[in-house]
Amino acid sequence: MRVVALWAGVEEADYDETLEASFSEHADGSGLYIVFQRCLYADDPYEGPDDENDRLNNTYCLTTPDQTWYGGLQSITFAGNVVLFRLGSKLAEVLNLDTELEVNSRSNRKSSKSLRRYCCAL
Repeated sequence: MRVVALWAGVEEADYDETLEASFSEHADGSGLYIVFQRCLYADDPYEGPDDENDRLNNTYCLTTPDQTWYGGLQSITFAGNVVLFRLGSKLAEVLNLDTELEVNSRSNRKSSKSLRRYCCAL
């Protein structure tokens, strides 16, 4: 799946201790909209069991307007303004995405650099 993102943003929110990066197809936030969220103070990587509630606080999640899923991101590759996300099959199924999501960021340069920096933190 290929997407041209006309909007991208990154927010470090101390009030809920999260780092959030998002992008959307259109500048007004419409079209495909995906949010990556991670606890600012999470252990990296989380080594605990999957059935523990603590896992939700020590990993990242991907959110679309319809669903949220924790984990499942296999890799992130950068080439210029293009970011290729490889998603696990369960993550892709739940979020109704392909296992490869190629995002060409056409947002402003500062937002694109911030998105890249955040994705490196995953």
